[in-house]
Amino acid sequence: MATGELPLGGWRILKYASDSQRDVIQEWLNGLPIGERKKVQMELETLLRLLRQSKAALWSRPQFAWLSGDNCAGIGECPASTISSH
Repeated sequence: MATGELPLGGWRILKYASDSQRDVIQEWLNGLPIGERKKVQMELETLLRLLRQSKAALWSRPQFAWLSGDNCAGIGECPASTISSH
């Protein structure tokens, strides 16, 4: 998903790839009916744009959650409950 140029002091948004380097989010989107896929993709892009332009200190549920655990430092997620379909 395109999120535009990185703003000064902004965040780089990365996608999750499986062990086989497949984009699991795009695969999930591709499994949705076309009309629903476009709506969900627009919602995801809007959410990512909002988060990208905001200071991380303002990021909170339901739009964003930091992951916890030894291998999760600096990694967060946009829970599926923040978009229309899951």
